[in-house]
Amino acid sequence: MRRLAVLWLLLPLPITMMAQGTVADPIPTEQHKLLVVPFEDKMFFTDVMKEMVQGSGLNPDAVVNTLRNGVQLSIRASMTDSLEIGTFLSSDSLPPEGLVKLYEQMSYRYLPMHPTAKRSGPKKSGIEHGQVKTVRDTTTRYMSSTLKDAAVLESFHATYGFDRFLLLSQMDVRMDLSNPELSIINGNRTLAVHYTVLDAKGNPLSGGVASFDFEGGAGDLKWVMSIALGPVATQLVKAMAPEKKKEQASE
Repeated sequence: MRRLAVLWLLLPLPITMMAQGTVADPIPTEQHKLLVVPFEDKMFFTDVMKEMVQGSGLNPDAVVNTLRNGVQLSIRASMTDSLEIGTFLSSDSLPPEGLVKLYEQMSYRYLPMHPTAKRSGPKKSGIEHGQVKTVRDTTTRYMSSTLKDAAVLESFHATYGFDRFLLLSQMDVRMDLSNPELSIINGNRTLAVHYTVLDAKGNPLSGGVASFDFEGGAGDLKWVMSIALGPVATQLVKAMAPEKKKEQASE
């Protein structure tokens, strides 16, 4: 078992994982080569940056860069035995201008986590019996990434053989506000990565959110990365590869 996973399992803390998303067809890993595209600086959101800066001694830009590199390393470690993978880490020697071109073509929008689910209750706000009625939309959504021009993906496919692209659309490190009082006392936090999987023509294959809840605050950035990024990466790997049961059923 990987070092990150071992550390995560040994910690005596109440922790939970959650992976949500939409999946089209399973991706047979033995036939594909994956490129991980990290999130842009502007797509990192947190309400505990002061906490992370003070605890780590890093400036905000360095905090974001540390987390971005960390999630790429964790994904690569989780996929080593199942899928050939490339990243924009310096160790992979991919040209940084390629990432710039990808960012130039990137567009974002929130999509419902389960698009086939029907909303219950009133469908819309409006005037009812002479009074203004407001209906809150409680649909769970994730940040989806698309490419305005898929030619940049086709270029990576032609040059490097990548035919699957895991776009890390957004990362959040936030307080768990389901119980604000406990969040302040115990330091309940959530680290979440929104993602989209595309093929070389830019067609979406899957998307959703991989997240990890933990207690203790986010001040110790190394500790947060050691317990959270491994489980998040495992969820992203599952989004890329079919489960064993599905593989056996197709045989």
